[in-house]
Amino acid sequence: TSAHIPLATTFGRIFQLAQPSLRAQAVKIMRKPLDFLSGLLDKEVLVRLKNGMEINGRLRAFDLYLNLVLEDVRLRDGEVEKRFASVFVMGAWPS
Repeated sequence: TSAHIPLATTFGRIFQLAQPSLRAQAVKIMRKPLDFLSGLLDKEVLVRLKNGMEINGRLRAFDLYLNLVLEDVRLRDGEVEKRFASVFVMGAWPS
């Protein structure tokens, strides 16, 4: 199974959608998102981009701006699926 990193969804929205039993976990993720990502290193994750594209791969690295490096990647854009050895996903840049 893949972990879902909802980059296109705010943590507040996740909290609203969470069942009461999951809210404690959502609060923990909101407080320490980098710790959460650390637990996903070398695991398969699914990244959903704001434009609807989905990128599935093994999380190899990330930084403070939530830039991600994924390996063994399957990228899905609508009906089109492509495979890559690795990709860099640009995260949030402070404004």
